[in-house]
Amino acid sequence: MKKAKFTLNDFGVRIKKCCASCEWKVETRLQTKRCCTKLKKDVSPCDCCKCWKMSQQMMEVRKSVGQIKRREYQLFLLQIREREMKEGVEEGRDVMDIRAEYESQYGSIYMNF
Repeated sequence: MKKAKFTLNDFGVRIKKCCASCEWKVETRLQTKRCCTKLKKDVSPCDCCKCWKMSQQMMEVRKSVGQIKRREYQLFLLQIREREMKEGVEEGRDVMDIRAEYESQYGSIYMNF
């Protein structure tokens, strides 16, 4: 079995060199075979040939600058919302108040990487 090869795009994102990331593939959602427009034949999505060229789509992939909420915070919020439903509260607490309460007790609602 061949060892996978990787390269970095201009944004420092690691891209696997294979048919699925190649400029020459025909755009399809098919996962068993792809058609190569350069070689004019069907190829496996994991194959990589000497004609491989990074697709425009892969060139534009950027590292995320977003944030991910902690699972503990999500469960904390869920517990409050379930309690409100059981008690028949018509208008629940404001989410900003719940976030402030969580942060005062446990720290940030976001994960650090």
